[in-house]
Amino acid sequence: MKKNLLTILFFLSINLLAQQSEVDKLRQHFESFEYQNVIDSAARLVQSGTLSNALLTEVYEMLAISYYSLGDEASAKINFEQLIKLNKNYSPDPSKISPKVVGFFNDVKSAMAAQQENNPAKDSLSAGNNLSLKPDIDYRGAFLKNMVLPGWGQISSSQTIKGAVMSGVSLALIGGMTAYIIDTNNKQKDYLNETDKTLIQFKYDAYNSAYKTRNLFIISYIAVWLYSQIDLLLFNNYVEPIGSQRLNTSFRINPLD
Repeated sequence: MKKNLLTILFFLSINLLAQQSEVDKLRQHFESFEYQNVIDSAARLVQSGTLSNALLTEVYEMLAISYYSLGDEASAKINFEQLIKLNKNYSPDPSKISPKVVGFFNDVKSAMAAQQENNPAKDSLSAGNNLSLKPDIDYRGAFLKNMVLPGWGQISSSQTIKGAVMSGVSLALIGGMTAYIIDTNNKQKDYLNETDKTLIQFKYDAYNSAYKTRNLFIISYIAVWLYSQIDLLLFNNYVEPIGSQRLNTSFRINPLD
């Protein structure tokens, strides 16, 4: 059982490291002006639903600039709109981004503000764009579900992959924790009821080993439970990945020009 727990935690850590590696590769593509590679790689990252808001903001920024640099202003506009909806306080850094891109972003933001002012009851992002927005999410329901089983709240918030991983790990930990709670209680009784001096130490060692393993499962489950709640409350992303046209073009434009 200890081996299974360590295996689960190992693969969970590998998954998080792989995600960070993908983000690093995306930055490298962007800094090398490999915009089509940025678009291809970013699509997988966004669809994973595991990025924090800060990372997702960065990815949408790179996507928008990549599309703009390839001459696809329509797709650039869509990604900037998604970015604004995700982070209303976002503002491009003029020291790192071309004035043309900054101006384009400001035009998109102004147009969105004007549309929302004229149609306050209508979601302007869904009009005329190839977007697939998520349905309204019951935040309270998602939170309550997550209290019962870590990951359930993420699944109900349309973050299926992340939620499934958390729920799977949680169920494995609950199963191990339950089994070792029962095993610990039984071995404690055996140890306390043992009268043969030659067996007392053996029974104690068995009880002590089960006790430590039980505590390991309990601590691990609490850690996953806390991480799941924090993730749902602070890092949950409610913006659907966008599907947009890709340009098969080979020319590249430095956005800093």
